[in-house]
Amino acid sequence: MTKQATISSLSLNGLCLDVFLGIYPEEKQKKQTVRIDARIYFSQPPGACHSDQLEDTYCYNKLVRYLKKKLTKRKIQLIENLALTVYILLKEFFPLEIKLSVRITKQQPLIPELANGITFEYGDEVFV
Repeated sequence: MTKQATISSLSLNGLCLDVFLGIYPEEKQKKQTVRIDARIYFSQPPGACHSDQLEDTYCYNKLVRYLKKKLTKRKIQLIENLALTVYILLKEFFPLEIKLSVRITKQQPLIPELANGITFEYGDEVFV
């Protein structure tokens, strides 16, 4: 009997950050709230699965602070570019080989008919 490979992932759900995002002057004047969702797929499960020790996993607080520090001062025009930027930042944050998917939702675009915002997804995997 062959052993099946295990799959492990970490999901970042609903990280809301205020960022400079937009192409129109009225959008660029103040920060807008975006929602960031990401799913990180590990090539090997974190050691904490077996050790139950914090030092064998990733501190979620450090991850959130890292993204906040890197994103809140940047001026980005499009959510597509923001999604790629978050993708690159997450690849840099995790030292191991990972696959990931990033989803960015601009919650209040200038188009009033878009009551639930607009979302763009970028990554190696598809959200389920």
